[in-house]
Amino acid sequence: MEALQFENSQLRAELRAQQAVQKKLKNEKEEAHAAIKEAIDEITSLHEELDIREKMFQEFREVKEREIAELKKINQDLEKRVHALQVQENQQQVLSFLPAVKDMTGSLPQLSATEVVESLGRWQGMEDTIVTFDEMIKSEKLLQQWIPGSPWNISWKFAIRMYISAPIDVHGTAAAFLKEHLPLITKQCVEGGCYIIPFLCNTAVAGNLAVEEEYLIDVCSNEVEKSDVFLCLLGSTANNLTKAEIEHGYLNNPSARAAVFLFFQNDSENTSAVKLKQRIRKAGRSAKVIDCWTNSEDGLLQLRKALEVTLSEEFMLTGMVQSYNAGDAQLEQVGLLEDMRVEWEQVQLLKAHLFERPSPLIGMDEMFERLQSYLEEEGPVAPYLVTGQSGFGKTIFLSKWIEHLTSTWHDRVLILHHYVKCLCSSTAESALLMRRFIQKMMFYCGEVGKPPKNPTKLHDCFMSWLSKLSTHLEPPGAEIAVIIIDNADLIMDCEQQLSWILQSLPNNIRVILTASEDNYPDSWRALPSPSMPTPTSTDIQEVIQQVQMNSKANMTMEQVGILAVCAPPIPLWCILATQHILSATARSSAELEEMIELLADYEEVPELVKYVLDEVEASNPPLAGCVEQVLQLVHWSRSGLMMTELEEMTSIPATVLMLAISELRNRCIVSDVGGLVHISHDQIQEAIQMKFCSDPATDYMLLSTDTLVHYFSQTSTVKTWHLMCRCAEELPWLLKRAELKGELYNTILNIDILLQLYSSGRGSELFTYWKILDPTIKVIVSQYQRALKAMEEEVNGIYTQLKHRWRNITCVFIFSLWNCWKSFRRS
Repeated sequence: MEALQFENSQLRAELRAQQAVQKKLKNEKEEAHAAIKEAIDEITSLHEELDIREKMFQEFREVKEREIAELKKINQDLEKRVHALQVQENQQQVLSFLPAVKDMTGSLPQLSATEVVESLGRWQGMEDTIVTFDEMIKSEKLLQQWIPGSPWNISWKFAIRMYISAPIDVHGTAAAFLKEHLPLITKQCVEGGCYIIPFLCNTAVAGNLAVEEEYLIDVCSNEVEKSDVFLCLLGSTANNLTKAEIEHGYLNNPSARAAVFLFFQNDSENTSAVKLKQRIRKAGRSAKVIDCWTNSEDGLLQLRKALEVTLSEEFMLTGMVQSYNAGDAQLEQVGLLEDMRVEWEQVQLLKAHLFERPSPLIGMDEMFERLQSYLEEEGPVAPYLVTGQSGFGKTIFLSKWIEHLTSTWHDRVLILHHYVKCLCSSTAESALLMRRFIQKMMFYCGEVGKPPKNPTKLHDCFMSWLSKLSTHLEPPGAEIAVIIIDNADLIMDCEQQLSWILQSLPNNIRVILTASEDNYPDSWRALPSPSMPTPTSTDIQEVIQQVQMNSKANMTMEQVGILAVCAPPIPLWCILATQHILSATARSSAELEEMIELLADYEEVPELVKYVLDEVEASNPPLAGCVEQVLQLVHWSRSGLMMTELEEMTSIPATVLMLAISELRNRCIVSDVGGLVHISHDQIQEAIQMKFCSDPATDYMLLSTDTLVHYFSQTSTVKTWHLMCRCAEELPWLLKRAELKGELYNTILNIDILLQLYSSGRGSELFTYWKILDPTIKVIVSQYQRALKAMEEEVNGIYTQLKHRWRNITCVFIFSLWNCWKSFRRS
C-alpha cells in the first residue's frame, strides 16, 4: 500500500510539473503570437511609409524631370531661334536655312514660341528672353505656313493612317467611336486639308475566315508600323493581338507616332491588362492616357477631345489652311492645298523607293560613276537619258542616285525630282511637273510669285526661271541644279511637253531622265542614253538576298542558289518570286524547292504574277473574291484608291479588306504609297488584265467604271476639298475613257470640280475635256455663267457681301478661262 501511495505521489508531482511546462509553453506561444502580430503591424506600417516616400520621391522626380525637360527644350529652341534671328528679315531665307535633309524627313521644333514664353514666365531673370520670344511669335506662324517650292519641313499629311487597337471586351465601344465620334474628327481634319484612314481589326471576322493568330498578329503589326496615329481602347483583358499592337504601336518606340490611350478601369481586371497599363504609363510622356471610371460614353467624349488636340498638334491642322468654302479666297486655298498634296506625294514616293521596297544595287557603281562625270562636265551639256527594259530597276536607281547626291554634294547641289507612277495618273501631267519645278526655282531665288495657270504659258515661264536660277547658282550656295524625272516617257504627250530638254540649257543646269528602252520618242535618241546593265547570276543572287533582309522568313543558301539559277535576268521577276516564296505559309524544305522549280516555268513577269495571284486565291479561299474585286477596281481607276473608298464601294468588311491588301502588298502586287492603293508596276497591270479581264464577252472596264463613277458622283456633292480633289482627279478621266459624254458634260459643269482643276494648275486637262465636249466652248461658258448666277441668287438677300464676291469671281474667272482657252487652241 505504501508503495502504491509513493508511486501515486510521484505521478502527481510529474503531472504538476507537466502542467507547469504546458502553462509556460502556452504563455510563450501567446507572447510569440503577440510579437508576430506586432512585427506584422510594424512591417505594414513600414510598407505604408515606404509607399508614401516612394510616391513622394516619384512626384519629386517627375517635377525635376519636367523642369529638366523644359530647360532642354528651351535650350534647343533658343539655339534654333538664334539662327533664325540672323535671317528673319527674309522669310524665304529663314525657310531655306532648314537642313536639306528635311526635304525628305521634315520636322519642326516640338515646342512652339508661345509655349516657350509660357514656360519662361515661370523662371526668374528671363524677362529679356521673353520679350525676344514675344517678337518671334509672328515669325513662327510664318514658319508653320508651307510656301510652295520650299523644302517639305512640315508634318502635314494628305492621308493620316490611324490604327485602332481594341480587345474583344471593348470592341463594341470602339465601333461606337468609329460611328459617332470619328466623323467629327474627320471633319476637323478635312478643314485642314487632311483625311483619316482608320484601321480596326475585328477578331471575330478574322476568326470566321479561319485566320491563324500568328499570321493575324503579323499583319496587324505591319499595319501599326505604317500608321501615323495609334489609338488604343483597353479594358479588363488583353489578348496576344492587343499586346503585339501596343508593343509595335507605342512601347517599342514611344516617339515614333502620336498615341492616345483610353483605359476602362474596373475591379475585374486581369493581371495581364494591369501590367500592360503600368508599362504604358512608365514608357514615356509622349502619349495621352485617359482613365475612364464612369460610363463608356464619357470616356469616348474625352478620347475625341484628346485626339482632336493631338491631331492638331502633330499635323498642324489649325492655321495651315482655312475652310474650303471661304469666299473670294477659295481659289488660292484650292491651289495651295493641291500644291501641298503634290509635294507630299512626291516626298512619299521618294521615301518608299528608298526605304519601303527591296532596293537591289545592281550595276549601280558603274552608273554612279557615269553620272558623276556627267555632273562635272564643263559647259552646256545635253540631258542624260537612262534607259532599260521594264523591271530592270530604273526607278530604284534614280532614288539611290538622289540619296547619293544629297549625302555627297550636300548644299552644293539643288535637286528637283519628279516621279511618274503610271501613264494615266495625275503624276503624268506635265503641267503639275512644271508648276512644281517653277515654284522651287522661285523659292530658291528668293522671289515671291505664282506659276501661270494658263498651260500655254508654262513653257516660257519655266525656261525664264531656268535662266534666273542659273544666275543664282554660285558658292556658298548650290553650284549646280539637277532636274531628275523618272519614267519621263510616261508623261502625257512627252515629246511636246518636254521639248525644252532638247533646247539649249544654262551651263550649270543638268537634266537626268529615265525611260523604257523601246518607248521613248525618236527625237530623244540623239541624247546620251546608257542602258541599265543586264544582271549576272551573281547580281540575281544578291537581289534575292537583299529581299530576304526585309522579311522574317528566310531561304537557305542552297535554295537561294537554286532560285538564282532558275530566274531570268530581270530584277523585278526575282523580287516578285522571292516575295511570293517568303510569303507562303510554313512549308518543308522539299516543298519550297518544288515551288522554286515550278516558278521557273513562268519566265515573263506577267505570267509569274498571274501564277502568284492563282496561288493567293487557292491558299486563301475566303479572300479570293475580295482580291479580285480590289484588283479590278484599282486596275481600272486612274491613280489608285484609298482603303476607305474601297470599303465603301465594295461593302467588304474592313478587316477582310486589310487582310487581302496585306497579302497583295507582301507580294509586291500593290503599293499604298501616299494613302492610295495602286498597282506597283505596269507589267503587273498587264498580268491583272490577263487574269481578270480575259473574257471577250464581258466589258470589264465598263463594269468597274460604273462602280467607280457611281461612287465619285455621289461624293462630288459633298463640298470638302479632300473629296473634291479625289473627284476631280478620277471622275472626269473615268468618264472620258468610257466615252460617256453626257455624264462628262454634267461633271465638267460642276463649279467645284471646275475650280479644283483650274486652280490646281491642271488647266490643260480641263481644256482637253472642253475640246471633246464643245470645240467652240461657247455653250460651256454660257453654262458656267448660268451656274455661277444660280449660286449668286442662292445667297441673294442673305449674304450681300458674299454675293459681291461671287460676282467678282464670276467675272475674273470666266475671263481668265476664256483667255486660256484661246491660247490653248492656238497652240
